[in-house]
Amino acid sequence: MNRQGASGSMALLNSLSLLLAVQVSSTYAQGLEGYGLTSYDPVCAEACLRSFTPLMLPCSSMHDGHMATPPACRANDTAFLTSVAWCMSENCADEKLSKIEGYWEEWITGSKFVPAKWSYSEALMEVDPKPPRYQLNMTDKVLNQTSTLAPVAYLSQWNSLWATNHEMIMGARYGIILVVIAVGIPILMTWSGYLPLIPSVYDKLKPYILYPSMIGTYSVRPLPFKLGNAPSVGQGLYIALFLALVVVFTAIDYELRQPHARFMGERRELLAYLVYRTGALAFALLPLIILFPSRNNLLLWLSNWSRSTFILLHRWIGRTFALLAVLHAIFVLVGSDKMGTTDWRRWGSVTVIFTVITCLGSGLYVRKANYELFLLMHILIAALVIVGCWYHLMLRYASIRLHSPGYTTGHEIWLYLAIALWGFERLVRIVRVIRLGILRSKVKDIGAGYVRVDVPNVRWGLDPGKHVFVYFPTLAPMRPWENHPFSVIPTVALQRRGTSATPGSPTSPGASSGLEDIEKSTTQIAVVRQSSASAEISAGVTLFIKKSTGITKYLESHDRLLTFLEGPYPGSDTRQVLRCDRLLLIAGGVGITSLFALIHNHWNVKLAWSVKAEARCLVNEIESALDAVNTAQTDIRIGSRFDVAALIDEEASAGWKRVGIVVSGPGSLCDDVRAVVAGIGRNSKTVFELEVDAYSWPSIPWRSHQSYLSTTSTWPMFTDHAGWCLTSSSRFISILMNPPEAFRSIFGAAGSVTLQDGYKSKWDTPSLQGCENSNHRQHRDKKLGHSGHLSISTWRNFFVKYHVSWLSRACCMQRDVPKDSAAHADIVYCLQSTAKTAQSQTLPLTALREWLYTKVFFSLIMPLELDHSKLLVMVRLGCYY
Repeated sequence: MNRQGASGSMALLNSLSLLLAVQVSSTYAQGLEGYGLTSYDPVCAEACLRSFTPLMLPCSSMHDGHMATPPACRANDTAFLTSVAWCMSENCADEKLSKIEGYWEEWITGSKFVPAKWSYSEALMEVDPKPPRYQLNMTDKVLNQTSTLAPVAYLSQWNSLWATNHEMIMGARYGIILVVIAVGIPILMTWSGYLPLIPSVYDKLKPYILYPSMIGTYSVRPLPFKLGNAPSVGQGLYIALFLALVVVFTAIDYELRQPHARFMGERRELLAYLVYRTGALAFALLPLIILFPSRNNLLLWLSNWSRSTFILLHRWIGRTFALLAVLHAIFVLVGSDKMGTTDWRRWGSVTVIFTVITCLGSGLYVRKANYELFLLMHILIAALVIVGCWYHLMLRYASIRLHSPGYTTGHEIWLYLAIALWGFERLVRIVRVIRLGILRSKVKDIGAGYVRVDVPNVRWGLDPGKHVFVYFPTLAPMRPWENHPFSVIPTVALQRRGTSATPGSPTSPGASSGLEDIEKSTTQIAVVRQSSASAEISAGVTLFIKKSTGITKYLESHDRLLTFLEGPYPGSDTRQVLRCDRLLLIAGGVGITSLFALIHNHWNVKLAWSVKAEARCLVNEIESALDAVNTAQTDIRIGSRFDVAALIDEEASAGWKRVGIVVSGPGSLCDDVRAVVAGIGRNSKTVFELEVDAYSWPSIPWRSHQSYLSTTSTWPMFTDHAGWCLTSSSRFISILMNPPEAFRSIFGAAGSVTLQDGYKSKWDTPSLQGCENSNHRQHRDKKLGHSGHLSISTWRNFFVKYHVSWLSRACCMQRDVPKDSAAHADIVYCLQSTAKTAQSQTLPLTALREWLYTKVFFSLIMPLELDHSKLLVMVRLGCYY
């Protein structure tokens, strides 16, 4: 369409292009092609006009080797007007006269502001003789008399316009379908749950689709080597459907028409349409990319899908956009005769580069390295991509409109929609902050890396799942926009019954909740103070924060710290779990606080809460607020973990028809609960409703050897082998290299001392007998589906063969624990499944994992000449699996 070269006055071209682009965007952005907008209507009239427009008229001029024909020249040239009128009369016989007249008035001169001296009917009457005697040929460059077109000349123009218009309509149609499906699926899946019979179908599908992960038990925890987060099966199906639609919509419904006025040969024509199609689909994805991760995403209110799900989908749609942009650029390069230097191509190239940068720079490895820098650069580069897309499109329109009046495809509407969504998101954030005003908080260090932040004059209700984003602008003056999410609970839920507080002071020890920061990994918690019947209680917000990266590491004792709150925002959808007969709440660490509202909103609650030993201060602050739960239904553990499989299996065996399970805590705990619920739910008559509220927990990068991670007959052996790797590797480093700080950071100080003691002493028969408690072995085997059990002598003989008999004390570190405790059962199962795997000499792993086992596990028990850094890398790789 643009036959002008790159030469000429660049300043003049830039000015003209921008002027025309603004005209197009303001005048012709009326809809998408075929949906409120028709560029070539009627096509026959446009084909006639385009056939005569390139010809030089007596009033035309030449500038830098290029012809220029102003609108006034065409408006008064008799040969031009009569030739076009005759062509239209010959080829538009099926069109209404009024339609031809309207087209003539608007486009015949190239400007609606410069009318022609004759109307269409008047120009047709001026044709003499009829038909004109002269027929233009391919070599004619000048029009100085009324002429007719050769049939092939008109046909090539008609084919070009019709096929191009068809392609634009298809691109717009499939873009609309993609957006409707992407937005409609969450709404449809949510609202269909209120129809008869549909909920029972969903209940049967949840253990197979909604709960399990696509890759092992990885969901909240990142995949190996920081490859990102694995979607659940349901999320994976959504992503697969979306990608399949993009592939199909990119490949179908092309109409190739030859002869073609612009593309000689079907190959070049198809490449041009691929350029159009990939560009159109990419533009359609921009509003989705902006909408899905926003905090004020309307779909969060219209569906029961969580924001973490939408952020996961945002990443995949962003990758799809990047792929389409790269394909768009490749098709342009392959289909062009020569590389142009036009402004619209420059902007297109820059936009593709920025798109690839933001896609590659959004990986988990970048987000983990420096999240705040990532977020800032992500927003800035995304804004540059939007600007680049706008200029690329507008300047392309401008170049085409130089000889194709009225040309536009309407794709700029996708840009305007994306910008509007982004502006709406930012505006609502600002309004939420302004609504609460300037706040001053009191910060107090409570020990173990935790601080308490009291923010007065905030009043919110006891609604499950609420959270806020908190700003401390004076802690980091160079980045005052930095904010962090916190769970929300009225402080009235944290008070002892019959107690009150003095004005301006905390009413009772508060607690906090870990919220999965789906924008950032950090351990943070919040509690909202609520006024009660006592006038002495002042409303406010109490935050319990675990110092981490970002601005939280700067939190110190302060009497009046400038604070802004943004929220509250809804969290995970808890309506379904609150309708269950039984509610099981599983909390890890500060995850307890996000469960407080649920404790007070259900009549039949069981609470299981485990914290690290150093987090006892949180228990001291929160324990008194758990009076709402029956003491017999509350299990708090400090320094140890639950057997999640036993917890959930017990609820299934109790005969409840529907059990709601809400887990809040570290990613590993949430993934374990998800895997167990999926496994037990498939074979149980009890229907489970699971909600996951995860946050990142600073921990070693590999899996624990907790047996409750297992739901199959092969996976437990695998996880316990990982536990063996952890213990033996740590001991190996400590004995051979003697770097206490290295393995202390991996296994903990208490564990390393136990391991050293275990190595100094030989095999301890009483310890073996304690670990071989048959009751626990039989219970574990029956529950997890294992048949038979190996004698302890078999286990011992195998490892003695490899000179690692000291491993018995590694697995049985806590040999003095009561034999009827869950921790003891875990140790027993560690020994048994390790023995079973070792005896069979087969590892249920992929080739990569087998290589790691061979190179890491067995090399660690042989004398090796490795420096500490290389050994530590091997240990981390081996234990990761």
